[in-house]
Amino acid sequence: MTAFSDQAITDILAKVQAQGIDQCSVDILNNQFSELNVEHGDINLLRTSVGARIFIQGIKNHKRADVTINSLDQLDNAIAELATKIDASPEDRAWDLAEKVSNPNVSVGDLEPNLDSMYAQLAELNDLIAQEFPTVLLESLILKHNNLTRQQKNSLGLNLTEQQGWYVLSIMGTAKDEFGTSSFNYSDVESHTLEGPLIEWGNIREMLQDLKQQTQSKTLPEEFQGQVIFAPDTVPELIEFVVDNTSDNAMIDGTSIYTDKLDQQIFSDKLSVRFEAEGSQRPGEASFTKDGRVCENSVFIENGYLRHFNLERYGANRTGQKAGPHDHEGMVIVEGHQHLQTMIAGVKKGLLVNRLSGGYPAKNGDFSSVAKNSFYIEDGKIAFPVQEVMIGGNMHEVLNNIDDISLEQQEFGSHKAPWILCSGLAIS
Repeated sequence: MTAFSDQAITDILAKVQAQGIDQCSVDILNNQFSELNVEHGDINLLRTSVGARIFIQGIKNHKRADVTINSLDQLDNAIAELATKIDASPEDRAWDLAEKVSNPNVSVGDLEPNLDSMYAQLAELNDLIAQEFPTVLLESLILKHNNLTRQQKNSLGLNLTEQQGWYVLSIMGTAKDEFGTSSFNYSDVESHTLEGPLIEWGNIREMLQDLKQQTQSKTLPEEFQGQVIFAPDTVPELIEFVVDNTSDNAMIDGTSIYTDKLDQQIFSDKLSVRFEAEGSQRPGEASFTKDGRVCENSVFIENGYLRHFNLERYGANRTGQKAGPHDHEGMVIVEGHQHLQTMIAGVKKGLLVNRLSGGYPAKNGDFSSVAKNSFYIEDGKIAFPVQEVMIGGNMHEVLNNIDDISLEQQEFGSHKAPWILCSGLAIS
């Protein structure tokens, strides 16, 4: 994929500055994808698409605005619009630009798609599903390769470039047999390369096995307060509550429940979370942020201690706190010491939750979600799949009431997580 030349980006900055906007930055993203799609059991579509996004930010007299365009043909009008928006914006001294940093250009992953291997591996997966999971009806099966080039430059000398290639496997389906039809389920797994059988990526095999059983879902025997085992693909949703409550909006408006909790133990000592954010280690994750911070690896939660906030430059300036080391991408929830089957064996009455659906938690952490594609656990055994069930509680308390974390993890590319067993949830 052809990137913009350094001089072309410099010329864009010069055009913005010619409008009297002395502080400005340009962030250009080019993305090309090649996609194979299975329809009606056959691989019958190869689609390639190219897209671009040009994000321009300007600051003048402590007033800030931005515009986004898809083509240089729109540049002159966009710069005029930017100047108008800046004039109409309120003055805020917290806005600034990132200083120049020394940072090597990042290049990672398969930059070009291996179409032959993509076809062969997708065909192998499609055939395997038909043979081993004949009751599963695929609504969607897609293997896509992304090639992304991103460049950021500003008027203070910042100059960052990254290029990465990665694959995304997307699957969605239901199961149907003589007993009934399951609820649909889906999964997306990413990888910089095509290593390993696709059936072993992420939770693909487990999801297909579960769908086979979920045609015989039953209603919950009764409402109760009990334990819930959250499957790996749901665990990041628990941590995102903490991420959002330590980010700009909540920290600036004073609604965060973690404002004064830095370096305090506020979660279960079993919980540790880190971010692998440096150098686009994880597929699709940026190596630098929109506001010009070079992403660094971090320990976010360490044995229950909150180790950093997730503020952007603006939020850091507004609150007087330190800016976060990344844009909270590349989450890894650290594994525990107990095998999953041992965890299940210790549950008297509870749920194994494979998918959550519902509204975002309240600012204090209260939530109510629909548990889907889940199983009822009784006397230490998985008894049967359940129809949609409501679970409720408080997100902060859930992360305090962790009984166990599994030794096993699942790798999704964008994140990696174990199973987490929590107590005290309302199940109905």
